[in-house]
Amino acid sequence: MKSLGYVFFVNLSCSLSVIVSACGKGRGSGHVAADHSSDTAKGNAPTDAQIGLARLCGKPALPEKKVLDVKYQKIAGVDPKLQSLDIYMPKVMDPCQGVPVVIFVHGGAWKTGDKSQMQDKPAYFNSLGYAFVSVNYRLSPQDDLLLPNRIMFPVHPTDVGAAVAWVYKNIKSHGGNPERLALLGHSAGAHLAALVGTNQTYIQKAASSWKADALRCVGSYDTEGYDIPKFMETADGQESLLYRNAFGDDPNLWATASPINHVKFKGPHFQLVKRGDAVRDAQVDTFKGALERKSNFVTVIDGQGLSHSDVNHLIGAAGDTRMTPFVTEFMKTKCFPR
Repeated sequence: MKSLGYVFFVNLSCSLSVIVSACGKGRGSGHVAADHSSDTAKGNAPTDAQIGLARLCGKPALPEKKVLDVKYQKIAGVDPKLQSLDIYMPKVMDPCQGVPVVIFVHGGAWKTGDKSQMQDKPAYFNSLGYAFVSVNYRLSPQDDLLLPNRIMFPVHPTDVGAAVAWVYKNIKSHGGNPERLALLGHSAGAHLAALVGTNQTYIQKAASSWKADALRCVGSYDTEGYDIPKFMETADGQESLLYRNAFGDDPNLWATASPINHVKFKGPHFQLVKRGDAVRDAQVDTFKGALERKSNFVTVIDGQGLSHSDVNHLIGAAGDTRMTPFVTEFMKTKCFPR
């Protein structure tokens, strides 16, 4: 009698990059498998890894879920809340690869703000089929007294890098795809997203297995911190104090904290926002030029007429036409194209 080999029909929800046999299911699921005895004798039986992946593909879609205050690192004497993140998972999950993951860094002048202040963003990004992760990080003092032992750079990006590393190492167990990440932020968070996105050593310190191409894109929404030494040339007293509180008084440290000084060739795609006065516009134009000169894709949302707060709050808001459509297009065509 002629023996039949494996016959597996691919679940169309599975990526073509996944081994075909690994997506097969047994009888009763609409997928047919033939007698395997001959193949076993030839040494062609499925591996444990293939069997495990087949079972994963055979699971029903995972339900929507929210997991709050997940600790991404523990540092003695630090409020655990400042070392935690929130995970919002969509209802529809790709059973083979997991869904893309959007990581968002809140703003607040590097001294205020919280991961819970996300407005419509979790529901919006979930509606696109993406996991949404909001992260906290240690904050500089609100009193602006410039005490020598205060929290300041490089603590903020070090924490954000550790949070991204945690997502990279752990999000798969929640249904996310660790190799399809986006890093977004507003205000101080926009600076941190741009800095960590251009200088990924902040991630590598906490994840030795980190692959640079896992970070597909960066959304840096409204900051003047792309070139801090340049900004400080024209900053007024209050602006100068704010930046000195976060970055100290050493111009060399300001340069190290400036994303423009870390741009790499063909890094992640970038989306920026242009609004405000001429000085703010110049920061965006100069950073955009630096990205483009090293063959990076960058797109800029026209935010003229919007307030600094609008740029943040409008993302994902019902009926918004100024921010949301452009973020959606960027996500679908540049970050996570199908």
